[in-house]
Amino acid sequence: MSIDTNGEDDESDPVALYNKLTERPDQPDPYAEAVAKERRRLEARETAEFWQSVFADPTGRREMWRLFTSCGSFRNDFPFSPNGAANPEAREFSRGKASVGMALYMARQVDCWDGLLLMHTEHDERMKVDE
Repeated sequence: MSIDTNGEDDESDPVALYNKLTERPDQPDPYAEAVAKERRRLEARETAEFWQSVFADPTGRREMWRLFTSCGSFRNDFPFSPNGAANPEAREFSRGKASVGMALYMARQVDCWDGLLLMHTEHDERMKVDE
């Protein structure tokens, strides 16, 4: 049996062959784990800052409102076929779009609650106050 690593033949060194065969690449590297943990923490902070900046800007709130409404996040569609019968395929399609929009909306409630509330007061007809 020959294991070729970088052009070297390990048959002549049984210790190197044993080490190569019993090497466990799945063992965690503490330094790599610490770096990955720090990277995840930094990415989470950057993500929160990004979404806060989106909802802090009037244009960002308007465009997010358009995205949510185009997904159908705040309505319950029940599409019909041309002959007037219920259309289950179209219903599932619209439910899928709405679920994507609602997943995004619910995820933003954690770190952008004030921006979401402001978005609703600016764009949601149900929250308009008659003066």
